[in-house]
Amino acid sequence: MVAGRLRADQRLRERRARRPGRRRPAHLGGVHRRLESDQRVELSEDRTDYDEPRRRRHRDFIGHRPPLRRGRRPRPRGRVGQPHQRYARHRRPAPRPGCNPGRPADLSDEDSIAVSNNFRCERPVSHSKRTSNGEQQNTAGAIMRKGHWLSVLLLTGLTACGIAQAAPSIVATQIPGFGTSQLLKGSIANPTISAADYKVVVYLRVNGGYWVKPRDDNWKTTVNNDYSFSLQVVTGGQDEFADQYIVYLIHANAACSQERSSVEACALSKLVVERPPMDIADLASITASSSYNPYNYLPDRVVDGDFYTDWASYQETSPWIQFNFNTPQSIDSIEIADRLNLTDWAQNVDIVLNDHGTVRRAQISNNGSPARVVVRRHGVKWIRFQIYGQGGNVGLSDVKIFGSVREDMNVASLGAIPASSSYSGSYLAHLVADNNFFTEWASRGEINPWIGFHWGAPQVVNKVVLLDRGNLVDHARNAVLSFSDGSSVNVSDIPNNGQAKMVSFAPRSASWMNLQVANGSGANVGFAEIQVIGVADMGNIAPLATATASSSHRHTPPEYVPSAAIEGTTGNAGYEWASFHEINPWIKLQWTSVRPVSSVVLYDRDNLIDAANKARITFSDGSCVDVSDIPNDGSPKLVEFPTKNISWMQVNVTDGSGANVGFAEIVVRP
Repeated sequence: MVAGRLRADQRLRERRARRPGRRRPAHLGGVHRRLESDQRVELSEDRTDYDEPRRRRHRDFIGHRPPLRRGRRPRPRGRVGQPHQRYARHRRPAPRPGCNPGRPADLSDEDSIAVSNNFRCERPVSHSKRTSNGEQQNTAGAIMRKGHWLSVLLLTGLTACGIAQAAPSIVATQIPGFGTSQLLKGSIANPTISAADYKVVVYLRVNGGYWVKPRDDNWKTTVNNDYSFSLQVVTGGQDEFADQYIVYLIHANAACSQERSSVEACALSKLVVERPPMDIADLASITASSSYNPYNYLPDRVVDGDFYTDWASYQETSPWIQFNFNTPQSIDSIEIADRLNLTDWAQNVDIVLNDHGTVRRAQISNNGSPARVVVRRHGVKWIRFQIYGQGGNVGLSDVKIFGSVREDMNVASLGAIPASSSYSGSYLAHLVADNNFFTEWASRGEINPWIGFHWGAPQVVNKVVLLDRGNLVDHARNAVLSFSDGSSVNVSDIPNNGQAKMVSFAPRSASWMNLQVANGSGANVGFAEIQVIGVADMGNIAPLATATASSSHRHTPPEYVPSAAIEGTTGNAGYEWASFHEINPWIKLQWTSVRPVSSVVLYDRDNLIDAANKARITFSDGSCVDVSDIPNDGSPKLVEFPTKNISWMQVNVTDGSGANVGFAEIVVRP
């Protein structure tokens, strides 16, 4: 009976609460009229104690029909918990707790960006704001557009229009000549943090290896308050062989080692300075088909820099002149000038390289002005100029061959490096070939130890550079170099002050080289660095590989077979690899041992029909690099990446066009 009376009292209270003009108590499921419509929907739909007819019966009393007031138009009726369709599209969604509609949560005015009303934040997200000294930090947030949540990064320096400031970059203000002791100077453009938070790291590429600068414990150069920097770049007397500077900008607290790949990974900006091509014509020995007399008009007159002295053949209209180099050279371009008289005219000149036939034909004017021909060839041992002219004694007044002075590479790290002993795990033998002066190989209690370089495959070497340990106690004073061909070279007076000792000798092919210290002194004799310089094309190790391909237009060397893509020439239509009716072929380079690789250069075929527009390079370590925008005019496409230790690589064309897609040349550098 008591329970029945309580139910009756409850029904009475409910009837009184449903009278027009009165609000239903919240504890009975009532809804406050001032709440937003989407909240009414949520509360209404959560109630399950009413059946559908009862819900329809009470729809006028759940906030959709307020009492009429004078001068106000009643709101149209709609579905329970929903505004009328006419007004629904004008109602903005209610903000979620902790954020403002239209921008990420807790974002201050100074960090905000312009967004439309379609954007709203998901939840309060932590982010960085301006620091105490006014610097800006990256800001993270989450936005929603048209119902899709996106994680976004609000870049520093965003303006009201969402345009970011330029990233910091390096500007070189003084570039020292290669082989000099001048300072390398520069500045930081578009800095985003204080100068004290920046550091600069510089590497030189010498003999195919990279050397960090300067040579002391402070290998990270400090940036001055005005965002300028300067540093010394001398590398133990070996700068004359350098062909590239690389300047990196990093954060002062960046967790990176001296390895170039480590610095590359955390670099904020990068500046590369290549050594400009130099006239190397005078480095060659010059022969000719004939000379007008043995006293004047000799072949070497074309490289004396004087247009008024010239080489003249003896009554020939089709003479030739040839340049022979002691070591392979990388040639960028050639300039040829005719004799200054109007009678003898070298009208056309065929440029022939390394028995590969005519690479370029130059047309020369008869007024003495030079004709410039771009060849871009690597591994060039000799160049012949075959002339077709008219007159009595056809010849040339001047020839300039622009290329690199050195084509050598350091092959010390390309094989196993055994030694008589090692002091500990921190002084192992392989540390002499890591291009780092601060790591060393030290023997264990030996004054005359030995160390070897075993490559497996023959290497043509002509130079060794030795750098003794950095302390003044352990001194490898003299040494003997022994080669697999039975030859040997004696080395004396190795400096004990950190300077390099360079030993040059006639080129020889060897699969291994051993160094035996003689007359050493100290407790644990060893070396900080040893370079074994091999004759190669700018460090190009592609010719050392075996090339295979998905198909070949021909199967008889040297034309269009896979090996033609790694023999060192471009621009000659026959000496390139061409597939057999494939638009997406592949070519694979396989080495006999693991090789360090940091860059690949791709040359498309030298015609405008067959184009390898895009490619994917896959390496034996499982990694791959996608390449796009490969030029169709035969110019090089450089692909750089952190150093990989690989035994093979494969280039798959992914977007080709034409009949027989392929490559004119593939260059692989450590």
